[in-house]
Amino acid sequence: MDVTVRGGQFSNAQSVNSKGEASISGEVGTQSQQAVIDGKGYNINTGSITLTNATESALLYIKNNASDLFIVKEVIAVLSNSTGGSGNGTLRLYRNPTAGTIVTNAVNANIGNRNFGSELTFQGLYYKGAQGNTITGGTTLITTTRNSFADPIPLDAEILALPTGATLGVSWQPPTGNTSQTAVILLIGTFLSE
Repeated sequence: MDVTVRGGQFSNAQSVNSKGEASISGEVGTQSQQAVIDGKGYNINTGSITLTNATESALLYIKNNASDLFIVKEVIAVLSNSTGGSGNGTLRLYRNPTAGTIVTNAVNANIGNRNFGSELTFQGLYYKGAQGNTITGGTTLITTTRNSFADPIPLDAEILALPTGATLGVSWQPPTGNTSQTAVILLIGTFLSE
């Protein structure tokens, strides 16, 4: 069976069951693509969060509670221009944070399975933050600064691997003098069998 994908074709789709779930192989058939086909790929996003000062605010927290490894393929920040702010804002990604008001307030982020026919759910926690939310414990893994917000900001990492019990946090600190800036954090990831 040949399957056409944007930009080309690949062969050897091994099977398609009655639910439309396929198994693929070949150069294009990566583990993460197979995970999406199996219903184990997710998009997580915070929705728009308004930040009204220049202090750091925790915006996203996830925890893997599954027995499978969770692979984060992308973390992207989409920011509006700052009202009143000047200079750089700072985006931080935390490795294994343990607490903070983003955790105790426990407001679920938006989540969607990348396989539109799957009813599988994310096995873990996925919280969105708010103005002034904190994130504590763990270590800062990635820090990047920006003073222009016209383009989305991808965090500079190939992939991130979260084994069972591991956590990840993302924060944004708007530029000095900020009185209003909106932020959305997007995360794309898949569960892979360890």
